[in-house]
Amino acid sequence: MANNHLTAEERVEISRLHREGVAKRRIAMLLGRAETTITREFRRNSITHRFSGRRKYCPIAAQRLCEQRRHQPRTKKMQRPEIREYVDQRLKQYWSPDEIVGRMKFDFPNDPRLRISHQTIYRAINDSDNPRLYRQCLRRWRVRKHRRKHTPEAAKIANRPEAIERRERVGDWEGDTIVGAGRSGGALSMVERQTGFIVLAKVDQLTSTAVNKRIIRRLKRLPRSQRQSITFDNGSEFAGHEQLRKSLKIEIYFADPRSPWQRGTNENTNGLVRQFLPKGTSFRDLSHRKLSRIQTLLNERPRKRLGYLTPQEALHMDASRATLT
Repeated sequence: MANNHLTAEERVEISRLHREGVAKRRIAMLLGRAETTITREFRRNSITHRFSGRRKYCPIAAQRLCEQRRHQPRTKKMQRPEIREYVDQRLKQYWSPDEIVGRMKFDFPNDPRLRISHQTIYRAINDSDNPRLYRQCLRRWRVRKHRRKHTPEAAKIANRPEAIERRERVGDWEGDTIVGAGRSGGALSMVERQTGFIVLAKVDQLTSTAVNKRIIRRLKRLPRSQRQSITFDNGSEFAGHEQLRKSLKIEIYFADPRSPWQRGTNENTNGLVRQFLPKGTSFRDLSHRKLSRIQTLLNERPRKRLGYLTPQEALHMDASRATLT
């Protein structure tokens, strides 16, 4: 999925647009980001000028602050004494996590630091030294079983042929899903590595069955020579990769966990899509026609690395060569 963190290049662009007087909402739209992301960036990463005392946004300082914060150990909310004691007392009075969370907002309306979710409380109970002590205070308790996803050795990206890495042929794809706000559906996003040709398809449910159905339907339209391999991230929606391998006669690879740069073409593509569907957009009413229109706009946009051919033209030229040979 698309990277949630702003890059150094994006911070330079934010600074430039801000100096030109562009509104935060417009900056967000131009970068394909949510307006809240830009607002939070100014709030958290601006610095105070030592002489004027005014807050100023500097991209270099913002990047440094972000990196420092990222490497600092994060204190979990339930480790804070005031929150832990508040929750502990009310659990022992047989309050449900939902009741605790709701009452906390009522008791501390002006302190956003004292905000937690009921999932946080359940996780804390699970991770405590004596979870049974707290579980007996709850009306319901269900132990969730998490399946550990096993990636076959041959499917790991380290075993992907060098020809794919060097973009020597057409037919090697990268795939991901873009999720709507509140998981209100999603969009399948696939891009061909050499030509940059993009395939977008709406998926109402982010399950492997729904995603597989879309992938098979869209890629089967292409000539066999243009579907050689596809590299996914580690999302559970791609757990049914064996079905794809058999149906499409295609090689499947998976990037390493938390390594989005290994699918950089797809990550950049998702950034282009976010220009039309910014973060925070609900996909509930997103139509297939609108997504198809976005796909067409991106595939008919000339690219510098293609000598200003469009991805559509580059893919068509490859198909023509394959027919002649």
